[in-house]
Amino acid sequence: MNYNYLPVKAKVIERTMLDGKELIPGSTVEMNWVSMKRLEREGKVERLIEMPEAKPPIRSVMAFTPVYRLESETVKALMELEWEGGLTLLIQRDNPTQDSKRNILHQYQEGRAKFLASGYDAMLVVESDIVPPKDAIKRLAALNVDCAYGVYQLRNTELVNIFEKYPEFEGADTYYMGESLSYKPWLILRAAKVGRFPCSGGGLGIILIRRKVLEEIEFRRVEGGPDCDTYFTLDVCTKGFSQAVDFGVVCGHKGEDGVVRWPGPPSYLPQMKCDLGEEKTKEKGEPA
Repeated sequence: MNYNYLPVKAKVIERTMLDGKELIPGSTVEMNWVSMKRLEREGKVERLIEMPEAKPPIRSVMAFTPVYRLESETVKALMELEWEGGLTLLIQRDNPTQDSKRNILHQYQEGRAKFLASGYDAMLVVESDIVPPKDAIKRLAALNVDCAYGVYQLRNTELVNIFEKYPEFEGADTYYMGESLSYKPWLILRAAKVGRFPCSGGGLGIILIRRKVLEEIEFRRVEGGPDCDTYFTLDVCTKGFSQAVDFGVVCGHKGEDGVVRWPGPPSYLPQMKCDLGEEKTKEKGEPA
């Protein structure tokens, strides 16, 4: 799929020329995807942000934590989650094989089955090494999207988990996820400033999933392929479910070395000056 010539709308920030036509600051214009990305990178336009229409309110949540390596910081954060509606916490350790990828898939399939057997409106996934803020459920529910994401640093990288949203078009039989916003400092700066930003997925580290999504999508994995989170994100995109991130839901991600890492500007992008979260570390063995 080539997105380069799909039409998108952008707001003009700085007077410039495009295809022989003068673009006036403050105006909204339609251009192709590749032109918009070039002018956006130069600071001359901004893509229009269109958040999805409001969904029915979420009243009850099942928080699900599949356990591979349960961290004390995660447990403490789960116990402190704030939510005025119904809330059940399922911490599940069920790894029946010696294959980690099969265990991960099994955990999510079991969690989905338990959720669908309940009457809850949404399932909050918090993986067992993620440290969410107290208001994570409230903020994610307020996004009014089918899949709402928090922000964390991916393991063994300085990249955040949130992927750029690509343009949509009718008749698509598949969808290609964008790159991490960390690769585009001009875009992640804007996303962090705006706070609520459309995206095309962000893994399963912390995500609030509405019931209708899990009714339609099963957790799956192709043998020899990546973990089930990749296929889940692809299926969510292909089916056209709405997705967005709240950059106020900043989460820690604890590594096997005992350090909790928080998302921030990658060191190899010195021109990116945005604070997505405090620079915090917790050494292994410190009290949670």
